[in-house]
Amino acid sequence: MAVTASESALADGFRPPTITPPARPLGLLRMIRAAFRNPITIWPEEMYDGAVIANQLLGTTRVHVADPSAARRVLLEDAESYVRPRIVKRMLGPALGAGLFTADGEGWRRQRRIAAPSFRIQELRALTPLMSRAGAAAGERLAWRPGAAVDIMPEMIRATFDVIADATIGDDARDVFDRETFARDVDLYLNIFGQVDALDVMRAPSWVPRPWHWRARGATGRIRAAALRVVAARRAAGAAGASLVDRLINAVDPEGGAGLTDREVVDNIVTFFGAGHETTAMALTWTLSILAQQPQLQEALRAETKAVAGDAPITAAHVDALTLHDQVIKEAMRLYPPGAVVGRQVAKPTQLGQHDLKPGDEVLIAV
Repeated sequence: MAVTASESALADGFRPPTITPPARPLGLLRMIRAAFRNPITIWPEEMYDGAVIANQLLGTTRVHVADPSAARRVLLEDAESYVRPRIVKRMLGPALGAGLFTADGEGWRRQRRIAAPSFRIQELRALTPLMSRAGAAAGERLAWRPGAAVDIMPEMIRATFDVIADATIGDDARDVFDRETFARDVDLYLNIFGQVDALDVMRAPSWVPRPWHWRARGATGRIRAAALRVVAARRAAGAAGASLVDRLINAVDPEGGAGLTDREVVDNIVTFFGAGHETTAMALTWTLSILAQQPQLQEALRAETKAVAGDAPITAAHVDALTLHDQVIKEAMRLYPPGAVVGRQVAKPTQLGQHDLKPGDEVLIAV
């Protein structure tokens, strides 16, 4: 019988590190200080145990959801009543534009219809060699530092960036796309704009000075200019390759036949890089951090890899048989989700649980 990640953790007496939530809701000043240090530390105990809890902050109702059925209602059954929260658009909109991660309503549905064929399971499985190659390269880099403490997050960011760059851009645009510069600019942007800003949590207007944003503005322009050069080059070449850029250029809406504009293709390229590689890197980092503290589980994973693939590189045919790997990654993401909160802003009057919500109110789903 396979040993699950949770069973192995219990057998080793290992308990993953966590935070201790405050017993009662924080006052405004303490909440502001906590939000600057670590936003999830502002959630009191009741938000972990209650299904749907509402409070008032600066005249806005905020509903905290810790119930799957309520989350399903917000994200699926009553999705028309909600839009992306203003804080997400303020953080990510300057670089991501109106791509799939930031768009709403019909604009989102149209782009999703056009992009969906590129993300069918068979298309994703075809990317397995890229992922396997990036993993092997990361392993080789780490092998040069035996016995040394390693900050694993930068290594995982590099590995996931390599996968997304290979899948999205490919080799056909190397003459107009500098990977190293693009990677530095994406990291700079995410380290500044991509972090939850306590001023935004407190709903401070956009004209309130945020000096830490200035460094990221130049990166924003360079990111979008680089993506636009790639799109222009691939269109000029006929977009006949297998990269995601080529597929997006050639894709059409099954309901109308129209394709994506250059700006929409750019928005989605930047979205895949900005919203994709760091979250994946975060999931891998937490997984490896937990494994570093559980040598028995490391050995079990190594044995499974050997039994499934031997000494060969991992291929798509191997993935379904790596069941313990699947369990470990999912358990790590349960404990440390790369996106700890899914937020929505109320667009039209609706009800959630016992709470009547009006436009402008906010819903926070705690993953």
